Amino acid sequence: MNRVNYQNISVEQQSILVKTYFGEFTCSEIIESWKSAIKKGLFKTNTARAILDFRDAHLHINLKSDIEKLTAYFSSEPTYFRNKKFAIIMTEPQQVTIPIILEKNGNIFISKVFYSLDAGKYWILK
Repeated sequence: MNRVNYQNISVEQQSILVKTYFGEFTCSEIIESWKSAIKKGLFKTNTARAILDFRDAHLHINLKSDIEKLTAYFSSEPTYFRNKKFAIIMTEPQQVTIPIILEKNGNIFISKVFYSLDAGKYWILK
C-alpha cells in the first residue's frame, strides 16, 4: 500500500511543504497526490518551496509518456508550480533520472536531486 505524508514547516518566515512518499507509485498517483495537496490547502500558491522525499518509495514511471503527463500537469497549474523550488530526495540511482528528464522536458519549476534530507533542506533555504 502506498501513502503520502504532508507537513508544512516554516523556516525563516518561509512556508515549505514536505511531502514524504511511502510505497509504490505510478505517474497518475503522483499527480493525484499533488491535486489532493492543493485541494486540501496543504500546497498553496504562496508556498514557494517544497521537499519531496522519495527515499521510502519506488516509482513506476515511463521515461517518455509519463514524463509528458507530469510536464503537462505541472504546466496546467502555473500558479502553484511556476518558478517554485523543489528539493527531491531519492536514494535509488535508477530513479534519479526521472527528475533530470522532467527538467529537460520543459519543467516550469526549479529542482535538484539529493541523497539526504539535510542536503535538500540546506539547498531549499538558499
